[in-house]
Amino acid sequence: MQVEFGANQVILVRSMQDKEKLPPEIQASNAIVMTVPQAKGLEFDDVFLLDFFTNSPAPAAEWRVLNAFMEDLQAT
Repeated sequence: MQVEFGANQVILVRSMQDKEKLPPEIQASNAIVMTVPQAKGLEFDDVFLLDFFTNSPAPAAEWRVLNAFMEDLQAT
């Protein structure tokens, strides 16, 4: 299935190396893919974070607020 990306949507990746590892379907699309520094100051209607937390150099304990939120969300 072909997914259309528009000018008001962006995919944020952690690094340029992560950008190079994107699935072929995304690489072949017209999706805007940026790192956080590249997107700084820009506005988009939709922002997709792709493996942003999975490959974070921060230890899991650093994400405790997000983890607690996700646990609460799943409990409801």
